[in-house]
Amino acid sequence: MIHIENLTREQVDMLDHIWYNLHSCDDYMDWIATLTEDKRVMAQTLMEMLVLEMRDEDLQEETDFAEANDLLKKIANS
Repeated sequence: MIHIENLTREQVDMLDHIWYNLHSCDDYMDWIATLTEDKRVMAQTLMEMLVLEMRDEDLQEETDFAEANDLLKKIANS
């Protein structure tokens, strides 16, 4: 589950809009073009945070999987 802490209500609302209403890169680009410069910067920053959080989750899952494989190898060799 993606979890980003310490966001304002406006940032949460913006992420919700991105997550639930924008279904393609074109949708995102069309939407972001309608924003003021400040909101565009906020949207881009939030997207970067979202990507980083998703990547962190992927890395955690890869680590968990590696640990499980190591445990299975130990069990198989005993």
